[in-house]
This record gives sequence, C-alpha cells and structure tokens, in this order.
Amino acid sequence: MAILTCNFLSPSLMRTVPLTAILPTDTFSPFEPTNQEAGNFKTLYLLHGFLGNHTDWVNHTRLLDYASQKKLCVVMPSGENHFYINHPTSGEKYSSYLVDDLIDFVQKSFPVSNKREDTFIGGLSMGGYGAIVNGLKHSDKFSHICALSSALVFDTILQATDETQGPFSRTYYQTTFGDLDMLAGSENDYDFLVENYPTEKEKPRVYLACGEEDDLLQANEVFRNKLSQFDFDVTWSKTAGGHNWQFWDQQIEAVLRWLPLEGTEASISSGNVSL
Repeated sequence: MAILTCNFLSPSLMRTVPLTAILPTDTFSPFEPTNQEAGNFKTLYLLHGFLGNHTDWVNHTRLLDYASQKKLCVVMPSGENHFYINHPTSGEKYSSYLVDDLIDFVQKSFPVSNKREDTFIGGLSMGGYGAIVNGLKHSDKFSHICALSSALVFDTILQATDETQGPFSRTYYQTTFGDLDMLAGSENDYDFLVENYPTEKEKPRVYLACGEEDDLLQANEVFRNKLSQFDFDVTWSKTAGGHNWQFWDQQIEAVLRWLPLEGTEASISSGNVSL
C-alpha cells in the first residue's frame, strides 16, 4: 500500500488544502511476482475528530494493514475544527469542499471507482458527525456511512455560553454553525435529515459505534433508535471502551469487515453486534 500526502486547490475554501491517501496500487507478494494492476478501487472518505488532522488515522491506528487486506483506497482530508459543514455566512464551506472538491479531485487523480456503491464515508467524533450529515445529505454519492463515537451534541451546543469551560464556547459554535437559533431543522441537523429523508432516494446503510465508557454513548444510542424508527439499515456496536484511539482502532477494523469489500470474510449483518 502506498501512502500519499499532497495538497490540492479547493474552490469552495478558496485555498490549497492537504490530504493523506492510502492507495492499494503497489500491493506486492513474493508469491505473486507482479504488482497488482491499477483498477477502479472502492474508496472510504475517512474524517478526523476535533483538534485532529489528515494524518491521525494513519498515525494512531493500524488502518494501513486493514486497508491493504481489503484493497481499499482511504482518503483522509483535513477538516480543521469546522465539523465538515458549510457556515451560512463566513464562506467556510467545508461540506462543499468535502463532497464536491475532494471527491472530484480524487476521482480524477486516482484509479478509483466513481460509482455510489463503491464510495463510502466515515469518521470519528466530530468526523462521525460530519460523516452522518454529509452522508445523509449526499447519499447519491455515498452508499455506506460509518460513524464512531459521533459528536451528536446539539443539546450541548444550544446550551453553551461564553462562560463555558474549554474551547466549546457559544462564540466558537456560532463561528462554526452560524446562528444557533437556526440550527434545528437545518441541513446540519442530523435528526431533521433522518426524519425528512426523501422517499425517492435510496437510503445509505449505516454503522454506528460508541464505547460504553464514552460520555457520548447516550446520544449515539438515541440516534441509533431514530435511524431504526425511520427504516434505515443500521448496524450498532456498543463495546467496552472510551473516547480514544484504542476503541477507534478496533472499530475501524470492524467497519472494514462490514463494508462490501474484496477479501471480506463475512459481512456484519444489521442489528446489534458485539465485536
């Protein structure tokens, strides 16, 4: 597997931005003396969490090994701390950058499939939120959503004040989401997107996971129930673990078993699973 880090121009953000990609174009085995031919590889767009960057997944998990086994292309953009959404007034269009600019660049530059059924989105924490919102809004591009320890924190956002301890002040959330009074029922409201999912569109399959020691567990369980209520095919994994890389390393391996990939021994069926 090749690991590539590069920069490309994002028209939506009006600047050059970095990405890291894992590409299965140089797979080699002494028992197979020729390198694998380039093909239309399936692609997972994998998002980092708050305070992270495009190198996190490679630096903190065994993703390279997992992706190599499945011959999967993994693209990891840098979302900074903007939750992968478009701010309504500032011009910080991180959703457009992700689903328009990035996908267009990747599909033009790398030997990947442009088919919906071969294109997936996932992430952890803030990136889990970004995967859910963008995966639901743009399900014409993504057939599967995997969201780990997702930051489903609308209650926290709406209750935040400028006296809130740490970085999550009301001002911060406003610079990210815009007018917080307009958040409910917007394109960034994950419950609204589920409840108002267009009947004519095929639903993406969803994998949700959260650790039993994670403060976000209850919010993720509530969202799992919401998806089931509206007839989404959802696989739920609740196992021991917290909001940390040990949990996410275990779960990304499970995600790659769940996705419809070459070399997958058995796809995890929908429902509750223990992994």
